[in-house]
Amino acid sequence: MIKDYILIVVFSIIPTVVKINSVENQSIIKHYLLSSFTLTGILAFITDTYNFSIIGELILNITLILLVIFQVVSEEQDITSVKAFCNFCLFILLLFTITHSFLELIKDLDSRDTFLILLDYFSDFIFWTLNIPLLFAWQYIGQFDVMENFLSTKKTARSLFKHFIELFFKKIKYSSLSFDKHIITNIQIGGLGKRCYLITVNNSFQKKDINTMLLLFKIGSVDACIYRKNHVPKVLPYKIEIIDAEKRNTIKSWVIPNIDDDFSELIY
Repeated sequence: MIKDYILIVVFSIIPTVVKINSVENQSIIKHYLLSSFTLTGILAFITDTYNFSIIGELILNITLILLVIFQVVSEEQDITSVKAFCNFCLFILLLFTITHSFLELIKDLDSRDTFLILLDYFSDFIFWTLNIPLLFAWQYIGQFDVMENFLSTKKTARSLFKHFIELFFKKIKYSSLSFDKHIITNIQIGGLGKRCYLITVNNSFQKKDINTMLLLFKIGSVDACIYRKNHVPKVLPYKIEIIDAEKRNTIKSWVIPNIDDDFSELIY
């Protein structure tokens, strides 16, 4: 279990942490969490756990490599009979491997505690779940790491952690807030680092909706469907400006505090 955990952290979790650089990358985490419960995930677990001996695996891999090479060559040369034969052999090998693994699983169920087998199966899910706090934190800390480069305040590990903690508690505090989504007619993004939102609303808006909208966009707690509908990324912004679609005047705006003077022109 310890070995598996180390392997997952080194080869899956750490690369995922590196890839997560925007709030919308939450789908990556969901993919890894749910992958174990798909048919492919179940078959992968069984065939990985109950494989052949070293010699058997060596023979199987060499055979697979040869069949794949013959298949590629036959496709390039358009030799239909060879291609069909290779596909048939690959199917038989796949069926043989799955059957062997299932038979070994049945034997193991008779001689081994079922709980240990289930623990092996759910180990990936458990390991990923244990690291959700790290992944959740990094998707925001990674953004603060970029954003603080353009602020007049000095960027430190402490400042990044401080901003994340403040954001985390704001997300909890305002989690019950909502606004009328139908008042939004368009969202554009641009400016410094493409982190400045220009939100257009129709004339049916209420003041309460505008205030709530501004707050939720600031902390990245707006429903993902709103971003997808308007084809803009979900990021923590430097600036938010809400304008009336009919009058074209600014209803309300917000700018991140302490923006460096050298970059202020890029957000106004």
